[in-house]
This record gives sequence, C-alpha cells and structure tokens, in this order.
Amino acid sequence: MSNIRRSAYILGLTTAAIFGASLLWQPAPPPKFTGLDRAAVPIVLQDYRSEGDETVSEPVRAALSAADLLSRTYRSAGGRSVQFTLIAGTDRSALHDPRSCLVGAGWEIRDDHTEAIPGTGIRARVCRVVNTSLRQAHEMVYLYVADGRIVTEVTDIRLRMLMSALIGRKGAPITFVRFMRPLPAGAETSSADRARFLEFVAEMWNRLKLANAPAGDLS
Repeated sequence: MSNIRRSAYILGLTTAAIFGASLLWQPAPPPKFTGLDRAAVPIVLQDYRSEGDETVSEPVRAALSAADLLSRTYRSAGGRSVQFTLIAGTDRSALHDPRSCLVGAGWEIRDDHTEAIPGTGIRARVCRVVNTSLRQAHEMVYLYVADGRIVTEVTDIRLRMLMSALIGRKGAPITFVRFMRPLPAGAETSSADRARFLEFVAEMWNRLKLANAPAGDLS
C-alpha cells in the first residue's frame, strides 16, 4: 500500500471513529472566540520593548479576513530585534502557512525542522528564511495552537479542525504564533545571540499560556 493510500485509509478510520464517538459524547461547546487578548501580550519583555502594534497590509487583511492579528517588533537596549506575530480565528481563513507566503514573495526556506525550546517543555518549527536578491535572512520559530493543543504541521491543523467539528467544538480558535529575528548578512550568527532569541521566545510563550498539551498530541 502506498504512503498516500495508507494516509487516506488512516484518516478515514480516524474520522469514522471520531464520528461514532461524537454520537455518544457531546462535550460542552467552547467559549465564544472574541479576538486576541492584546492586554496579555507584554509591552516589555526582558530588556526588549515593543515599538507598537504594526499596521496590517490590505492584502494580508483580505487573506485573513476572519482572523484577528497582532504584529509587533521588539527591540532590546543592545540593538537586537524580534518580530512577533499572533493570528487567531475559528475557521480555515484564519490558517496561515508562513512558508507559502514567504516562498511566494521570493524567500527560500532552509533547514526546516522541529526543535525543543529550552525552558518551555514544547517543540516548535524552526527554519531560516533567505532572500538572496535582498541579501536578507531571518531565523523563524513558529507553531499553531488548536483547541489548547500545540501542532507544528498545517496538515495536522486541518485534521484538528475536522475532529473539533465532529465532536461539537467547531468554534474552538486556532492560533498561529511566530517569532523572527534578522540574521547578519554573510556571517554566522553567534551562539549567544541565538540563545538570547530563544530566551525571548520561551518567556513570551510562558507568559501567554496559550496551550495545555505538548506538540504533536492530537488526542
């Protein structure tokens, strides 16, 4: 059996099992999603300070019409910067795959993998995004939270949405979380700079308390 047929078979069995269980178990509906809690996102974190909420471009707003979005750049006293993005919503229009957007804008995705984030107990996707014509590069850390569960694959998010709909939790929000830092042109980033970046990621994640289960848990 090919991998594609095997995946389709497993998905079919999973869907059937969830549907059968949903007939016997009707959980309480999720609280109504009313948008991002901006007050919960700190203005100052470690020695970084937000430069203010950034304006969302019209193309991005049109593509994410049903979602709530927050984008901020944090800058440290030492000149380091982190671009932080939160996108949340309750349907497919809230899904955001950063790889598709970046590749469409001329960026390359390199060394895409999952990695444990020290101090959090979670795993997230980590990669480098490079635009050779602009001579720019960034390190990106991102993940999704679906109904309180961490997910690191867009395809798994779609399965989570299907599962939520079948068990009566269709309105549960999906949140996309992303951190980006610029990399020095033509030079390797220092281990100290990377450690400071991951410390920022860890503290922001721990402060927001968006999830209650580890990455990859679709149960």
